[in-house]
Amino acid sequence: MAEAQNGAAAAPPPADHAIAAAVPAPPPTDPRDQMVIMLQQLGMGNLVCKLRKQVDASDAKPNQSRLQLTYQLARGLVESGDLTDGEKRLIHGGDGDDDDLSKKKKKKSSGLKLDGYDRHGRRYGAMRFGRVGSVDGKNGNGLYRLKSFGRFVAANGLRAGHTVVAWVFRLPPPPPPEEEEDAPARLAVMLLDYPSSDPAMVEAMVVWEDDVLEKFGAASGIVKISNAGN
Repeated sequence: MAEAQNGAAAAPPPADHAIAAAVPAPPPTDPRDQMVIMLQQLGMGNLVCKLRKQVDASDAKPNQSRLQLTYQLARGLVESGDLTDGEKRLIHGGDGDDDDLSKKKKKKSSGLKLDGYDRHGRRYGAMRFGRVGSVDGKNGNGLYRLKSFGRFVAANGLRAGHTVVAWVFRLPPPPPPEEEEDAPARLAVMLLDYPSSDPAMVEAMVVWEDDVLEKFGAASGIVKISNAGN
């Protein structure tokens, strides 16, 4: 009554949509939706490839600290059209004309650098992927290793017979580095451990979790369209 006498109208009640906007949305309950949000928060770009292996006893030893792949298992990354010529050279090493000291330095930091993560977003630091040997002397074939894999083995209780799937993503381009060895990784690898030796069960889990990539790709496309319109 006093407000009416003073000529000030009472404020209208907030609309339903305004109330909804003021209340934060609950977190998603589907683990796959949570993974999509995590991939966005980590700044992942386009999916480059997926690699997959049923690990053997040597892969599952933390002190070995590498995941070894044949050419057939590694070809998704090795033959990816998304890699630059420079990234391919990092995978396959130099031309062999360096002196012994240079070779030792290159061996220590050889391979293509990738930022390592697991499905929970835990970071495992820099990993390196590179060619380490030939198979039957055939040109173009070989053995490849993902180094520093032992940290993932120890943290996740990886055992022989488990299946590991690696999602390799492109990262946003970093600023020009002063030293190539210290340059930020331009790629990231998310390692997924499936703790079963039952092929049918593993396949069902892989297909179920692959839905994350479809949702992430769709969400990324919407963001790009939105950014282009601004």
